[in-house]
Amino acid sequence: MATQQESGRRDPDRSEAERSGSDRPGSEGTGSDGSGSDGSGSDGQDSDRPDAERSGSGGSDSDGSGSDRTRPDGSGSDGSASVRQDSDRPDAERSGSGGTGRDGSGGPGHRRDTPMPGQAGTSVLMGRAAAYGGPFGGLAGLAQGDTVTVTTGQGRATYRILGVRRAGDPAPAAVAAGKGRLVLVTATGPRYMPGGILRVDADLISAPFQTPAAVIRPGTLPESEQPLARPSGVPWPLVMWLQALLAAAVAAVWCRHRWGRHQTWIVFAPLVAVLGLQVATRTTELLPNLL
Repeated sequence: MATQQESGRRDPDRSEAERSGSDRPGSEGTGSDGSGSDGSGSDGQDSDRPDAERSGSGGSDSDGSGSDRTRPDGSGSDGSASVRQDSDRPDAERSGSGGTGRDGSGGPGHRRDTPMPGQAGTSVLMGRAAAYGGPFGGLAGLAQGDTVTVTTGQGRATYRILGVRRAGDPAPAAVAAGKGRLVLVTATGPRYMPGGILRVDADLISAPFQTPAAVIRPGTLPESEQPLARPSGVPWPLVMWLQALLAAAVAAVWCRHRWGRHQTWIVFAPLVAVLGLQVATRTTELLPNLL
């Protein structure tokens, strides 16, 4: 009987502690959305943001740390820009990102003697039509009135398509002072057989970003960075990989006579495959940059 009375006296104390524990500061109570108080609201806010805003390709570090390190011109730490073509056509729902690489293997590249997308002036982005995934392969299907969104370290800029033009077509009127324009450049013609240059002009319809003074004078880029240009100079990486492949082939023949056929295949087949892949990669870099 004494035991029952003691337990009865302890129960109110315990229930009082349980009730007061939920009111203590820092307690992990649940909010109306079912999340803990230490993280309530953050997930709900992130879920309302579009995927393009959470990609971070415009301004985050390449290691994915999310730190906001941007250049004075508004580009990311690697000079990257993410491009999305917004349209009702499935073939136009493509996006690509890349820096200012000359061969276009990393995605669309920004022409260095033009402003960054979203800034005042005429910005130029060049991308391949077929090779390396062909990020600009669907540009010919764009029509007047479609929109293109470009994301850089300064934010998202929205453009409205003016039209598609090829060699001999009239160019649109020059952009007004303080306004922005985007020119998307790629190759036209059959896949892997470019017959010319295709350009898509678009006017900036969102507010222009801050535009710093130009660092590179327009028209001063080398010939190797012009549309449909090839890399200039001796392709030393290709030469060295070819030498390595030749050395591996000679060693494989020698080991064939010393070890036997099966042992040679086991050792040299993976090595020759890796070297052959490197040679093929360096060879494709010699192709025109818009192919």
